[in-house]
Amino acid sequence: MPDATMYSGSVKLENTWRPVEIANVKIPLNSGMQRIELNIPDGVQIAGIAFTNGDEVKPSQISWKSSGGIAGNETAIVQKVKSSVRFEGYPSDKTMIRPRIRLKNVSSETINGFKVRYYFRGESPELVNADAYFPREDSLGLVVSGEGYNTGYVEWAFDTTRILPGGRPYFGDGPLMGIYNDG
Repeated sequence: MPDATMYSGSVKLENTWRPVEIANVKIPLNSGMQRIELNIPDGVQIAGIAFTNGDEVKPSQISWKSSGGIAGNETAIVQKVKSSVRFEGYPSDKTMIRPRIRLKNVSSETINGFKVRYYFRGESPELVNADAYFPREDSLGLVVSGEGYNTGYVEWAFDTTRILPGGRPYFGDGPLMGIYNDG
């Protein structure tokens, strides 16, 4: 009988997608087939799992294809919101990008509160700032987060905004933010 080793631990769960890195766990894999089991709570969806033999690959550098689930996951991912991004601004101002994120509730349920994220690459997250333009001009709720050395995202929370079935928030215009580098 092969040697079975059990590792245990926990990862803090959030209601939004984020990459999680579990470091310094040594799993000696022999050539051939390996069986690895994960105990995952109901309602948690995983886009993909990767193993690496060092720190040369970070979770934020791995791209996963969008799908209805991964092998062994019986819970299909149901799309409730359709989103699109349009870049607005002034062509002469190359120091700021202004994404407008349009949303449409394509489900039959009312959505109570949501967050939008705009991912960026090639800038140090410590130097990135964000301003709110629409629906409100205060930047309260805008958060810049880093995922790696030159990758991150800007997240804007709308905790009290409802989107009715088939509806679009903010008269169909969607949130508009400005993202720029301090340097």
